[in-house]
Amino acid sequence: MVSKKDRETNYLDHLKDFEIIVSSPASLLLFGEYSVLKEQPSLAMAIPLNVVIGASLTDNTDISFEFAYPEPDLNYAQLKSYANHDAVIFRENIIPGIQIRHIIDLFKQKLGNKGLKVRIISEIPPQCGLGSSGALCAALSVVIHCLINNNPSEINSTLNETISNIQTNELFDEIFKFAWELEDLFHKPSSGVAPFISLVGCKNELPLLFASKNTNTEKNYGALCLTEGKSIKLDNLKSFFWKRCEFAAVYSGDKRKDATSAFVESTFRKIEKRVKGVVHRFNVHLGDIPLPHNSSLLFDNITGDSEKVEKYINDSIWTTFGLITLITVSNILTEDILDIINMTWIAQDFLTFLETSTPRIGEISTKARSLKLGCKLLGSGKGGDILMISRKGGLESLIKEIDDAIDSGKTELYIHYLSSNKGCPSVVNPTQIKIKGIKDYSLYTP
Repeated sequence: MVSKKDRETNYLDHLKDFEIIVSSPASLLLFGEYSVLKEQPSLAMAIPLNVVIGASLTDNTDISFEFAYPEPDLNYAQLKSYANHDAVIFRENIIPGIQIRHIIDLFKQKLGNKGLKVRIISEIPPQCGLGSSGALCAALSVVIHCLINNNPSEINSTLNETISNIQTNELFDEIFKFAWELEDLFHKPSSGVAPFISLVGCKNELPLLFASKNTNTEKNYGALCLTEGKSIKLDNLKSFFWKRCEFAAVYSGDKRKDATSAFVESTFRKIEKRVKGVVHRFNVHLGDIPLPHNSSLLFDNITGDSEKVEKYINDSIWTTFGLITLITVSNILTEDILDIINMTWIAQDFLTFLETSTPRIGEISTKARSLKLGCKLLGSGKGGDILMISRKGGLESLIKEIDDAIDSGKTELYIHYLSSNKGCPSVVNPTQIKIKGIKDYSLYTP
């Protein structure tokens, strides 16, 4: 694995001549991919893969981009050393998943007659469910606001605020809303969760609940870390989630499909039955689980109240997705690893019924279940990555066993992210800023 120092040096070699350098981390949306846009809670976390951008104002009015990004057939160590990889190729005015002129048009509105040169290097393979567009949009928004307002120190201080404080900060709101507007160009509409996570990182607050509403006339969101709950102790959450669980984001080799708006009623009823079947296992009242302020799920003590549960599930497909997220949160808080794994299976079946899966992904999921691994698709775009969860120890070897067992046909399973044997990182830097000439700066932290 490339060291932190070498990793930073590799990026600065590519970007040293630029006026400003900004880095933003990737994100995983663990649960709630589609329902997050319906004001239902999702569960998200930052991971230590980055988009790094160099930018400088120019004497003319042109806005130009150079972009280097990895293909999905690289493993985690290769992604983290991508800036020193032989395959780094800068593509001019090409960003995957979007027509570059749309970004240029938004930039011109912000910059007026000023020109801008931007060079982007990403460690995050695009369209794999790892928040590549969210990290890119977060970094671009910070670049623009630094150059317009000439206040990088203030922005840096703002991004290091706590989750509870940051949502009432006008400067953060301005930066985040522009990042959200940019990501709408990639996902129509965007939930905003990926750029939000990329801006704030992880500050001993992993994972994070997030809900949003994004319409033509309104952008509204709420975010809350689990450690802010009235019955939740941070030390308990850290010892369980960061030290006893193991996570991986694994590239399946397939590009999945978007969810269809239509689905078979009978298959939805099967999912309803399974969700109802696990509700009785709650060891934490849902009223004790913190929720984003705009969530429509603000009710207390649902545990054991079958009438409330059934009304909640029957309300819509989206509230059922929301309940899957809340059940998972309850399992995290009570250290029920097996039930977390079970919820990934339910969520994956839900996604399969929405026709987002492929035969190969189904084959991988079936084998993972036989090994008692949590397994579900990541992201709500066309990503091919799968989230895998297990008890601590041996996840990498189990993934190899799955790879050996399935008909590989296309490609092997590439591990894009694997939590260390010490557990998931408790701190992933928020978006970071470096101004040319300032030496006491680090792009990365452990």
